[in-house]
Amino acid sequence: MTQYPYPQNPYPQQPQQPPLKYMATGEPVVPPKPKRFGWPTVLITAFVSWLLGAIMILMLLSPGTPDASTYESQSNASATGTEAASQPTTQAPSLTASDFAVSLKIISKQCFDTAGCVVEYRPKIEANDLSKLAGEGTVEVSYKITGANDEIEGTFTITLGDDPQVTGQDQDVAQTPSAPSLKIKITNVDQTE
Repeated sequence: MTQYPYPQNPYPQQPQQPPLKYMATGEPVVPPKPKRFGWPTVLITAFVSWLLGAIMILMLLSPGTPDASTYESQSNASATGTEAASQPTTQAPSLTASDFAVSLKIISKQCFDTAGCVVEYRPKIEANDLSKLAGEGTVEVSYKITGANDEIEGTFTITLGDDPQVTGQDQDVAQTPSAPSLKIKITNVDQTE
């Protein structure tokens, strides 16, 4: 018969506690408990964090505060009283899509048997009444070109003044079906002063 060695203890022995120290009176010396943060500290910290978070969210969601010029114009209007009501203000007329005419200038067209055509074009914009462009500011006229394989959108930017300047009339290329018929249409007019 074979003898097997006894298995080792799977649980290690607990370290021995050091002997207690005694005071001169014979009572054991108990070490003081380490200080811990209690529930009141946790609750106060949670409340302060919640409060700061709520304040930050309210600041982000609130509309912007008016600048000093808003307060000045309000105080000037209230100080002059009836003077402001008797003097009409002159504003530049607002521009709409009917104030402009847009067109496409086809520069070149190259068609292939089954692949369709490649059309090189330049969008153009003209004002129907130049006197409406005499004010100050800028006008952005957005347009859409249809008839190409992909929808094309762009924007003309017009700087108003005595000699209005237009940007956005750059030459571009579009791929169209076999019978190209590009059309341009104004989608939006946005005027800033």
